[in-house]
Amino acid sequence: MLDDIGLLATLQWHWQKFQDRRPKFRLSMKLAAAETDIPPKLKLVIYRIVQEASVNIERHSGATRVEFKLTCEDQTLKLEICDNGNDFDIEAFQAGLDRNPGLISMIEYTELSDGQFSLRSSPKEETCIESTWDLGNR
Repeated sequence: MLDDIGLLATLQWHWQKFQDRRPKFRLSMKLAAAETDIPPKLKLVIYRIVQEASVNIERHSGATRVEFKLTCEDQTLKLEICDNGNDFDIEAFQAGLDRNPGLISMIEYTELSDGQFSLRSSPKEETCIESTWDLGNR
């Protein structure tokens, strides 16, 4: 699908299917990157991260709202996915007490493609994953 219709259309299709499975879910999507902004080697990486994140949201978060952004500004490509679900215990994850395979995959996909990964989560606030890539070095 990525080869046939491109990353941006594939992401729209993916999130529409996500929304169809959860009709009461509120989904906000911002695509502020052009297909040509995204290096070919990152297209599959980004799609895999989105797949892992959406599975985690569906299975574990209890969220009712998701905000998805893919932006490209000043030679920086940024993928951000936030939800209002249950907070994630970052300290337990970092200590190896919570070995969330989906989160591990997202980190590996990002770092193996020369990106930076961050995770924010706190009680009663949203959980956000963010992957960024410096396109100026490509």
